Amino acid sequence: QLFANMGKGEKKGKKGTKKKKESKKSQEDKMTFAEALLAYQIQMKESQIEELMSELKQVEEKNVRYKDR
Repeated sequence: QLFANMGKGEKKGKKGTKKKKESKKSQEDKMTFAEALLAYQIQMKESQIEELMSELKQVEEKNVRYKDR
């Protein structure tokens, strides 16, 4: 009888792992979305940095020209 109960417990355990795999799958999908969102935000920040660096370069060049006067 003890071994019979262990067999039943194992079956339930297997079903439980299937459910865990499904929840892990949906969690992985959510992580993928989170990663995509972060990648988009990083891309936007990099674009803003490039624009600001370009503007800074122009202002520095202007400053040099005014100092020469």
